Amino acid sequence: MKSILCFILAIMSTQSIFGQRHIGPITGYNVKEVEYTGRIKGKFVRVDGLNWREMNTEARFTFEEINRDAGSVYLSDKSRNYTVQLDLVQNKIYLDPLGKKTELYTITQAEAGRTRHITNGYNVNQVDYSGRLTGRFFRLGGNNWGEENNEAHFSWTE
Repeated sequence: MKSILCFILAIMSTQSIFGQRHIGPITGYNVKEVEYTGRIKGKFVRVDGLNWREMNTEARFTFEEINRDAGSVYLSDKSRNYTVQLDLVQNKIYLDPLGKKTELYTITQAEAGRTRHITNGYNVNQVDYSGRLTGRFFRLGGNNWGEENNEAHFSWTE
């Protein structure tokens, strides 16, 4: 009986939910691959670190990750002066998300990475700390940060 239950749980854990290949929430913090349709079909894949590659029916392009938040990943292709947003909340890919935001594609599938994304000073959104005080710094948006600990709350500008 125990082995049947284990088998059923194993099968259930491999089932797709809403077209996604990963059980559990896929967020901007853990996504590693996004497939899309629109004028053309293709996908964005995180190769390593901050490096991403777009592969579609017309060409291949290289992008560098410039930011992440809970709902999106922002990528830049400096050679073509392109910035794109992989919006996992709206299931859309947008061109120039910080300027004249233009919808490019519809996301059809997303896959999370097995390990958490490598964090650095360019993409960090929260830092927890402990010592004399226990608390966290967290990005509010843009250059605005908040800090909360067991004594007070503060606002910071990057």
